[in-house]
Amino acid sequence: MVGEGIRVDRITAFDEVAVAGGALGTVRGGELMALVINALDRAKLVGLRDHPADLPYWPGPCEAFKLEG
Repeated sequence: MVGEGIRVDRITAFDEVAVAGGALGTVRGGELMALVINALDRAKLVGLRDHPADLPYWPGPCEAFKLEG
């Protein structure tokens, strides 16, 4: 991953042996999406529930909820 706020390491090759020694270390499948969401600055704290479904990220823009009456 490359971008603002992403740690830089000295790894110059992209293979299984080289990347295991990089800044991210060994990433398991369940951790990959959390890393990507965090790098995009869309992650939220665990337990915050601002959506009917418990999502690990902030949902996109939506219209405000309005009561008729």
